[in-house]
Amino acid sequence: MTATEREPGPALPEAKMHLHSPADPGVGVVVANEICTSAKASGIIRHLAIDVSGTRLAGNFRAGQSFGVIPPGADPHGRPHKLRLYSIASPPPARMARAASSRRPSSA
Repeated sequence: MTATEREPGPALPEAKMHLHSPADPGVGVVVANEICTSAKASGIIRHLAIDVSGTRLAGNFRAGQSFGVIPPGADPHGRPHKLRLYSIASPPPARMARAASSRRPSSA
């Protein structure tokens, strides 16, 4: 192999984008909202889990992508809220198992 040739990198999954738009939003439900920082931290970091099942977003995210959220309602000036972007992270398997078990319907 010469200095200008490179080995092919790993095969990456397709990242689907623009599955919904502000004119055609997908509706999600917040199922977890946890503060991840201590009370002494200079800022606040939260872990949010949003259930998007039943939308075109379901199963189509990859870690590193952004997720756009337009909250319902209006700001203090009466205007609709603006788009907010959140980063998608890959949660550890234990957190995924806990989240899945907390959403299961009870058998009672």
